Amino acid sequence: MSRSRLNVAVLLCGLLAAVSTEAEIPDRLESVGTNRPHQPLAWLSEEALNLAMDAEDQPEGSRLQSVAHLFRLGEDDRLEWSLDPEDFEIAPDGTLICEPKPLTHYWGEQATDIQALVELAKTIVSVRVLDSKPGFFASSYAGELLEVEVLEVLKYTEPGNLDAWGEMPAAPPDDFYLFDRYARMVIDGRAICLGTRQVPRGEFFLFMLTTRQHPFTPLPLYALDTSALIAADGSFYGYLLDRSKADSQEELARQLAGLEQILRRQR
Repeated sequence: MSRSRLNVAVLLCGLLAAVSTEAEIPDRLESVGTNRPHQPLAWLSEEALNLAMDAEDQPEGSRLQSVAHLFRLGEDDRLEWSLDPEDFEIAPDGTLICEPKPLTHYWGEQATDIQALVELAKTIVSVRVLDSKPGFFASSYAGELLEVEVLEVLKYTEPGNLDAWGEMPAAPPDDFYLFDRYARMVIDGRAICLGTRQVPRGEFFLFMLTTRQHPFTPLPLYALDTSALIAADGSFYGYLLDRSKADSQEELARQLAGLEQILRRQR
């Protein structure tokens, strides 16, 4: 699909609008581009895992082990940040009650306001989050796969060097996926509780530190870890903005309204 050349001011007015879509996120993806004999799955949805466990004639608490071949986990491996039964409870309405754990692999430079974020980000795009699905990336990493549609590329910096995989990152395609390390799920009696807020459907500005795709999945897939996804009201997700030091949500919203002017000054 073609990228709409929309004015930033117009985008801001409709960023929180809900979007109806027939988009489907896959339940299972095999790893590609590797010769490792026991490469784990690139992606397995929570629903697909539960269906596989339900198909096994195994008692509660041992069903995950019966389908361990799906993850190719070793006997001592655990799903990331899984909790012991005494560390969580299930409310009468089925809600998982637990203490969420923010988790990131990104420990690089962070921004505290929109101006610094514009300078730090290599790519800035306006996007629409179409759908999300909980599951597991590279077997043990719990989270959600977000399906994203690009509305407009606002900034793209040609990389000067090859990335860590020996490839030259390219501008993001018109449609791609983001992996967000947010999870609220109970797998065979063991809970996983990650992240603080779930990304809703709607429109955002996405500030990306890198456009290097994950090399072992057939999908164009990026990590929200190294990005900032910001709505018009200043609410944000990802770790490129320092949550402990960032400006208030109201101030971020005010700054975001001047994004077009900030970008013009930087050019």
